[in-house]
Amino acid sequence: MTDEELLIKTIEHWKRVKDGDDEADGETCPLCIRYRGQDCNGCLIYESTRRKYCRGTPYEVLRNHVFACHADNIYGLANQCATCEKIIEREIEMLESLLRDVIDRMR
Repeated sequence: MTDEELLIKTIEHWKRVKDGDDEADGETCPLCIRYRGQDCNGCLIYESTRRKYCRGTPYEVLRNHVFACHADNIYGLANQCATCEKIIEREIEMLESLLRDVIDRMR
């Protein structure tokens, strides 16, 4: 699967999270599924942030928010409130920006 295809699948995943149809974690994210066993080496998010496990991204903000405000569900990160939704939207925007960068590099 190409980087472009992986990003598209990851964006689709996060849109399902936003819609309440999925949860976000390393077991459900297409990029994590592909690169987590490689210590994130090769992951486009890691290449962008130079931080492993999506640190420094809206995912980390969502994780911290869920731990602080929704302690009853800390394993799979879900859209549980308006704040969650805003953070998830920022994650989608970040991924869409990465996708644009990948497409631009292919030209």
